[in-house]
Amino acid sequence: MTKQKRILRQALHIFICALPSVLFCLTGGELMLPLAGAIFLHESAHLLTLRLCGGRMRSFRPAPFGLCIEYDENTLSLGGEIAVSGAGCLVNLLSAAVSLLLYRFFAVDILDFGIVSLLTAVLNLLPVHPLDGGRLLYLLLARWRDPDFANRVTAVLTYCCGSLVFLFASYLLLTSQAGIYPLLFSIFLFSVNARALASL
Repeated sequence: MTKQKRILRQALHIFICALPSVLFCLTGGELMLPLAGAIFLHESAHLLTLRLCGGRMRSFRPAPFGLCIEYDENTLSLGGEIAVSGAGCLVNLLSAAVSLLLYRFFAVDILDFGIVSLLTAVLNLLPVHPLDGGRLLYLLLARWRDPDFANRVTAVLTYCCGSLVFLFASYLLLTSQAGIYPLLFSIFLFSVNARALASL
């Protein structure tokens, strides 16, 4: 890859990562702090679990809907990989439960954070690459059959889910001009899985 192409790719990556946050601030800024808190807890849980399981992180980079953490798979057992992949969603679910209990029984105004945490967990549990649900599905299928089979199944599910989200976003845009985030999400799924989808 030439230097110009590398710079262009990095600039495009930064733009794609920043666009959802900028649009979110412009259209729904009051939820930006709860969203930042939910994402911080989610990614912190991944990193803490990785450290507790004895894993070694290679790198991490910003992604449109959080961070992409890369770690050395050879330093973790299957149970360790499952724990690392599921830690973020588990913490989000616990945060949502605590927030809803505080709001219900102690009138603490933290409902927005609870709802955003719950949505963050549900989104990340979708069985698509590169989300946590897709990684968990891959690990289980690779253990049951083989990595190639796991890759193919995950790619098919990613394509199906991305297509459904794209159609839903297109419908929202045509009817209410409110589907920009699902549209960006579907484009994100297709872009990071382009090579796997092309090999189907």
